[in-house]
Amino acid sequence: MAESGLSRVRVALPALASVIALSLTYVIFVRTAAGQAIDASAFGGGEIIRDWLTLLLPWLRTGIVLVLATIALAAGVIGLRHDRGRELTVALVLVLLSVALARMLRNILGRPYLGDYAYSINTLPSTHAAAAASLVVAIVTIWPRRQRGIRPTLIAAGIVTAAGYASVLSFAHRPSDVVAAILLVGALAALLLPLTQSRYNAKKFAGGLFWPIAVSILLLIVWFLTLLPFFSDIRFTLGPLIEIFAAALWLMVLATRRSAES
Repeated sequence: MAESGLSRVRVALPALASVIALSLTYVIFVRTAAGQAIDASAFGGGEIIRDWLTLLLPWLRTGIVLVLATIALAAGVIGLRHDRGRELTVALVLVLLSVALARMLRNILGRPYLGDYAYSINTLPSTHAAAAASLVVAIVTIWPRRQRGIRPTLIAAGIVTAAGYASVLSFAHRPSDVVAAILLVGALAALLLPLTQSRYNAKKFAGGLFWPIAVSILLLIVWFLTLLPFFSDIRFTLGPLIEIFAAALWLMVLATRRSAES
């Protein structure tokens, strides 16, 4: 009984960490003037990338989501043929909940006027980023386990980052909107993905989080350093990318560090 209770706590810890990080993102970047200023400054960067993607930007933000949805649908069909109904059900619930909760939170959360920092309405969290991130997790969940490892995790995190940064480049969302959406998906993934396991080893899962947490923290430290005057030339472009990738890496580790076979 005690071991069962401890396992439930260990399963909940990653979800709790994601919720705390999401809350801090909102408080710091929405409820403070300094945070709003840092967030809005991201719109001043990325000119070189925008020049490269001038023709693609109008399509990129929504196009990535549509491509991911198509891949997820194909993976779902394959999954049904390989008796992966449990994974498919959890993946579908994850995507639907992620988008619905992102929309609900964006309507509920307020954004105080603390200065002329881009547009004044609240756009946290991003529903596009939540859709893209949850679809990537859905694909990873349905996909055969033999494809998993460090390289697929980094590739998946890169796709989530690209999808989120596209919203920043197109001026649709601030970086904090994207980070909050990814963390929201992370909280839901931490709670839902264990349901795909017939025997979920929570202790081993929690132990496997050390290095991903350490890397994410290191990335956030590097992001903080870009805020210093010495790094002002790269702050606007590199800072948001690091910020989003740190959240994406955390999410994809939650999605792939499932230690038992279903």
